[in-house]
Amino acid sequence: MDSALLAGRVGVAGLGLGAVSTGIDLVHVIRSALDAWDQFSNAERDVSFFRAKLLLQRAILDSWRSYWYGYRKNGRVSIDELQLLGAHDSTIKTILASVHDELRYLDPVKVLHRAQQSLAASSKVTWIAGQEKVAQDALQRVESLLSGLYRLLPPLSPHAEAQMMMALYDIDQSRMHNNQQRPLPLIQRVAQLRQLNEDLDDELQQRIDTWQTQSKTIADVMAPQPTGLVPEVGTAGTRSRGKGVLVEWKAYAVLQGAHGVELRSRRDNLARLLKARDKPEELLALSGAGYFDDVANKRYGFVFESPARGTDASIVSLNTLLRDARAESLPSLEHRYLIAYRLALSLSILFVVGWLHKGLRSHNILFVKEGEQLQWTQPYLCGFAFSRPDKPNEVSEKLEHSERFNLYRHPMTQNAPRLGYRKAFDIYSFGVILFEIAAWTPAFTRWKHDPIKFREELIKPSDLARVAHWMGSDYRDVMLKCLDGTFEQDGLEVPRMFFPEVVEVLRDLMAQ
Repeated sequence: MDSALLAGRVGVAGLGLGAVSTGIDLVHVIRSALDAWDQFSNAERDVSFFRAKLLLQRAILDSWRSYWYGYRKNGRVSIDELQLLGAHDSTIKTILASVHDELRYLDPVKVLHRAQQSLAASSKVTWIAGQEKVAQDALQRVESLLSGLYRLLPPLSPHAEAQMMMALYDIDQSRMHNNQQRPLPLIQRVAQLRQLNEDLDDELQQRIDTWQTQSKTIADVMAPQPTGLVPEVGTAGTRSRGKGVLVEWKAYAVLQGAHGVELRSRRDNLARLLKARDKPEELLALSGAGYFDDVANKRYGFVFESPARGTDASIVSLNTLLRDARAESLPSLEHRYLIAYRLALSLSILFVVGWLHKGLRSHNILFVKEGEQLQWTQPYLCGFAFSRPDKPNEVSEKLEHSERFNLYRHPMTQNAPRLGYRKAFDIYSFGVILFEIAAWTPAFTRWKHDPIKFREELIKPSDLARVAHWMGSDYRDVMLKCLDGTFEQDGLEVPRMFFPEVVEVLRDLMAQ
């Protein structure tokens, strides 16, 4: 965090915050009114769509409230932020009061049938005659008012890198290059990786259109097959180790036509991204050396340079460490916060670049051990073999099956019919890892052989209380948001919400 901001952070006690309190009170009233729509999930399509738009406004308002009024929870505030709130206090209250006035037209009791009847009835909720237009007009006015509020006081993160990272979600590449201000190193590397991904996407589409089975530059991602490879224990055959290298395996079927071209092209593109020299260190990815085709076993081997370089250095997975509860092998609270933050930032970078990981689990988080000393400050993220671009029509490949891996997968990816993979599913996997980091035990000990019951197990009140005891209430809230469906709305707003609601909260915990 920048020194000026650190210097400006002071206790709330002693500051004149009376003028600001009315604003947060209005936010709470507005949010409570919108909460009334939670129960009306059994609705006709037009009502359901309207409800989704309202709940989206609630989520965005929560993000704004979390940033601008967060000091009421953590007891600290930036003087600059407080001055902004004070300077715009009258405008904020006027906007929020106007939003509150509009809520009378959005009361579900007044605009929906069955609003006062048992929700157990089989009939779906519908509009009361003549009320749909009234409610739609009111929602449009609410959206306009809140949009103006967000422009006046954007819910930006408190440090420059985070502000620019969030801006990358909707800024185009030409604006980055034309900007006279030099980007920060992390942002520049993320932008370059995203540009590489976009260029590879364009090439992939050309290959599909012309049925080219191989890239013209295929040689640049081919690697020789290492010798002396040994399967890594606990990875169900998905990873092997050799001298100075790690190999991640991906089985394949011989596919023909455009689908085969697409999957082979995606393999090449993934290898290029992992091999990119300038990819940000914050991505936590190992340095890729390309891939080879193990024809005899019908699998590709993605080759990575091992980060364990010393004679007494070795690599150990987070899953292995979670199963070793000896006091001398336990990380400090500060190290656990740091690991959680760095993994969250890595996932956020993937979202910016436009990829989904699809293999987040403690087996794929690695640390270097030198002698008896673990390097807690530098986790590595692997398991990219099934990663794919985050695009609406992108084909998902079937993941390897193992109950020890399935527990990290969202319930909607395990029950028929399976939904297309999305950001929220990676976030769910991260939530399971957050639970493991808090409890410092493998989540498999809670596995119920049923993904829905497993999720219920992780977020039951007694476990949430334990996580708050171990890691604090802010950490617990982040974990709960990842697991309870908060991010299960696909689209642009998911990563924009993920950064302030997860990455920044974990960053603040780490910095305390």
